[in-house]
Amino acid sequence: SNYPPAVDSCSIQFVCGDLVNERFHGASVVYSNAVLFDSHLCGILGHSLDRADLQPDAFVVTATRRFSLPSFDLVDVVRLPCNGGDDFTFYISQKRRGTSSATTSTSMMNNAIALHPSSSTPAISDSTSMRYLREYEKGCLLEKLIMVSLQEGELEDLAFLTALGFSEPTVRLLSSHSNLMDSIGIWLSIEENEDMKTRASTSMALRAIAAFPIGRRTIAEHGAVLRSIFASLDERGEEDCRANDHLVIRANLVDILGQVLHDHVGNEELNKLGIDELIENAMTNIPETEGGFGMLRDACEEVKVMRRWRSGRHHNAK
Repeated sequence: SNYPPAVDSCSIQFVCGDLVNERFHGASVVYSNAVLFDSHLCGILGHSLDRADLQPDAFVVTATRRFSLPSFDLVDVVRLPCNGGDDFTFYISQKRRGTSSATTSTSMMNNAIALHPSSSTPAISDSTSMRYLREYEKGCLLEKLIMVSLQEGELEDLAFLTALGFSEPTVRLLSSHSNLMDSIGIWLSIEENEDMKTRASTSMALRAIAAFPIGRRTIAEHGAVLRSIFASLDERGEEDCRANDHLVIRANLVDILGQVLHDHVGNEELNKLGIDELIENAMTNIPETEGGFGMLRDACEEVKVMRRWRSGRHHNAK
């Protein structure tokens, strides 16, 4: 097993208080029975844990809900029989050394790998070949490939970035490139790029990155990307600005916004930009017979539900 040996005995203390106010200072393992927690509470606790001064390689274990923890990697998912005979899913995340809730530089990531090669449990999204690619020549080869992909921006380059996006540790490395989000913002822009293939491929790369907490936080902290997504979804824009738009691409972009809403910072940023009004107008004047309408409708409904949960309005929702 990659996990520490079981503790023979321990002392359990019950404390009356509000978990939201807990700082978790010095904790090595945090368990949260989040079965009935709503997204609003999960967002607050995830943000607090991500910023907490935990022990190196600390674990956060949650039941049924995975907290958004940008400085953690998901290292295991376990299903166990619990109350009433039902199987519950437990998410096990581990803090990465040399990381914080902010984006991590490539050198910091490589130093963490070199100094602590066996201290951390591998992320379940990672693979042996991906780890080898990150560690080969101390990451120099992967660094060059990423830089070339960002400079060229051809379909093959976007496909490569999308493939990298399926590994959480590699997304952490990708997020350290400040020009990554700048390039994505330009490639997504309808006004500046009329190539639908490029926009579609870019949205797929961004969707892969948004699948992980570190990717969501990176997107949330880059206003240019969010503004580019908003501009491409705004039905009130000029007709020629959205002439090359496609409902499937728009549905993918809405889905990305829904992923960003899982992040505490992302929810705040999207609220400032007017996410609710944008989603209400996203399907204006679109015939239900048009291809991709169902995908866009479902994506918009998911965002609406998440917004209700994040704002605490789900209790009054019909």
